[in-house]
Amino acid sequence: MKAFQKIVIHGVIFLFSIGIYAQHELNPYKYIIVPKKYEFLNKENQYRVNSYTRFLFEKEGYNTLYQGENYPDDLLENPCLGLKAMVSDNSSAFTTKIYIFLQNCNDQIVYQTEQGRSKVKDLNKTYVDALNKSFVSIQALNYS
Repeated sequence: MKAFQKIVIHGVIFLFSIGIYAQHELNPYKYIIVPKKYEFLNKENQYRVNSYTRFLFEKEGYNTLYQGENYPDDLLENPCLGLKAMVSDNSSAFTTKIYIFLQNCNDQIVYQTEQGRSKVKDLNKTYVDALNKSFVSIQALNYS
């Protein structure tokens, strides 16, 4: 039992330190850029994945833009002020499984959320549900 307790304590400390590190890593970025279409979808904003991703970031206080939109002057001058919000779909036959990850201007992943899972049968609702569950990781960062 003691070995299990040590593993749990070390795991909690590790996750806490990653959360602090990620919080400091996101603060230098001013914008979140959401693509109009993700690779795993057949058309723009299918199942409202793109618009809902943008909504979630805006709700948390991030300056959010769609890719290709008219960018502010400071972002045009320095594209590295923005992070690209990508959604990865690892779904199986009965479960929607997604991650949100943030890429910098050099296509490096700066942050990845926990997996959001949903077993809702309606595709319009399952992606919203999975996005909400995945976004909890970003909410915990307390971006400023």
